[in-house]
Parts: sequence; C-alpha cells; structure tokens
Amino acid sequence: MYRPFVGQPTSFAAYFNGSARDHLMGILGGMIWNVGMSFSILAAEKASPAISYGLGQGVTIVAALWGIYI
Repeated sequence: MYRPFVGQPTSFAAYFNGSARDHLMGILGGMIWNVGMSFSILAAEKASPAISYGLGQGVTIVAALWGIYI
C-alpha cells in the first residue's frame, strides 16, 4: 500500500472503505467456509483422516470449475 507497483500509494484506512454489501459478502463467504470445514471434520470421524484429506483437496478443483462455469 505504501510502495505499490502500479498507481499511487494509499493509506491503511482506505482498506476499510468498502460498502455494506462487500462486508456482507465476506461474512457470507466465511459462513460457507465454516460449514464446509465442519462437514470435513465430521467426515474425518466416519472415514479415515486420509480419505477426508483427499476429499478436502478435491474441493479446490470443484470450486475452480464452479467459478469458471458461473
């Protein structure tokens, strides 16, 4: 922020100048991540931790494909 590659330097306070919609989208994203992490922990109890880890790594690919599709 103080020495950007492109553009003018900004203050740290400029980071917090988002709209209410931006903040709500961040909170919603955190809630979705929390539910997914909770399900991953619950799945590790039923399956082995190795299988749960593998499924967790597959989520990244699913999210990337979903982002490309949408």
